[in-house]
Amino acid sequence: RESGFLTNAPTLACCALGKDYQDGGICQVNPGGVRHIQIKTGRAKQWHCPGLKRIECASANESQVLIALAGGEVIYFELDPVSGNLIEAATRDM
Repeated sequence: RESGFLTNAPTLACCALGKDYQDGGICQVNPGGVRHIQIKTGRAKQWHCPGLKRIECASANESQVLIALAGGEVIYFELDPVSGNLIEAATRDM
């Protein structure tokens, strides 16, 4: 069975999401976006960077993902405990 991980781009951050990763899945951050792999369904959802921007650094824990884009934009994602989806919660220019 395919893991859902991108293997053709460097991984900047990777984390098991949720108290039980089977429910929350796995998050993989690469320069082009944030990938949320749901273990139960095997599906992967991808958030793509806007325009030509790229992710320069990232950090994640079981319920949050924070990325910094080239140019100083910071984007914060949260794991929705009800739906199990990773949602964009806030954006700020630094």
